[in-house]
Amino acid sequence: MRYTAIILYKHQTTITYTYLHLAMKKSTWLPLLLLIYLAIMCYIGRAEFYAGNYMFYFGIIGATLLCIILLHIFLKRGGTIGRRRRQS
Repeated sequence: MRYTAIILYKHQTTITYTYLHLAMKKSTWLPLLLLIYLAIMCYIGRAEFYAGNYMFYFGIIGATLLCIILLHIFLKRGGTIGRRRRQS
């Protein structure tokens, strides 16, 4: 990830590659966005919690968290494989 100013000046494609690495990776921002969505849905669905449907409420939250964690792992693995292919 370390590039000198000379390399950035000579190769225009390297500049784009550098900016992509400075931005947040898809394997990070997509699960983060889904976590925010989950928090909003937990707030909206709190009536189920107050009604006494604890297993339903926490079961949905747990299943969603599991999906978000698995998504993060698979997106991270896919990004690693893609970087290896580009380096070869």
